[in-house]
Amino acid sequence: MHFSHTRRRGFTLIELLVAISIISLLIALLLPAVQQAREAARRAQCKNNLKQIGLALHSYHDAHNTFPPGIVKIWPIPAPPIPIRNHFGWSAFILPQLDQGPLYNKIDFTRPLTDGDISITGLASVGNALVAATSLTVFRCPTETGPTHFIQDLSRQNQCAAHVNPVLTNQATSNYAGNEGIGINMIIVPGVGTVASNASPYAEGVLITNRSIRIGDITDGSSQTFLVGEHDLMQGPGNNVPTYKAWCGDPCGEVGNNLTCVTSFYNLNEPHVNSGIWWSTGFSSNHVGGAHFLFCDGSVKFISEDIDSDPLTFSGPNIGTYQRLSHRSDGLVIGEY
Repeated sequence: MHFSHTRRRGFTLIELLVAISIISLLIALLLPAVQQAREAARRAQCKNNLKQIGLALHSYHDAHNTFPPGIVKIWPIPAPPIPIRNHFGWSAFILPQLDQGPLYNKIDFTRPLTDGDISITGLASVGNALVAATSLTVFRCPTETGPTHFIQDLSRQNQCAAHVNPVLTNQATSNYAGNEGIGINMIIVPGVGTVASNASPYAEGVLITNRSIRIGDITDGSSQTFLVGEHDLMQGPGNNVPTYKAWCGDPCGEVGNNLTCVTSFYNLNEPHVNSGIWWSTGFSSNHVGGAHFLFCDGSVKFISEDIDSDPLTFSGPNIGTYQRLSHRSDGLVIGEY
């Protein structure tokens, strides 16, 4: 009887290296496509967040015949020993329209935003401070890599330190800021200094300080006016200066913009490097090439960062297209963008 023995030939080293090279090449070719698909999904979710916010704002308008104020700032001058403070932002007012009725019912609008048990670590356990520390996914862009919370030391802000006990507030961040207009919403009060006011000639947005705007006030057209836009927590790609925004409100927010609204004072996605005025920032996002904006008619569009922009011109026919979209009633024609 004869038995035949067949020797099995294995892979040579060269064949193995070739196989590895081919697999590596395929991975290199497929990985960008996978990453693009994931980013496309994140951008779609971000757009959906803004659509939900838009529906909530319009539902609020239907109920109250006006949009909510961008932020409520009660700033008594001179300040009493315990100043009456509020500082809730537009996002807090639309919680019931976002199916967050139980959270909304926990807010005491007669008390300060910081009202509650705030420890030295900034962790709230009761009161309005606990609401402000609640993170909501509808206010977070999925592309955002920044923190879900941040601690604000009120004693570091000059005008806060004079009126508030220096406490730490632990606030949930937000990627969506209201359109406050073109410039900084400020006026100069003799003997007092620079304070936030809707009397500013640049308070021409829709979600502005201490004032509620109706659809009828948006004479430029609801489809031609920003309502809410994105805000990157690190203010533009590659910039490491934190510029946080909070959905609930701003316990200070006396200078420049606040934690719930921004202006088109800066170009879209312009890195802001002056940490001394970190609260005064513009619209931005982590998306490549631009940011999503919710318009007053409820539509959501992706605006290119290359849009015509002139941040140094506050009024007149020469303001940029980007600035015109921030103005509710300048009467200027808006071309292609």
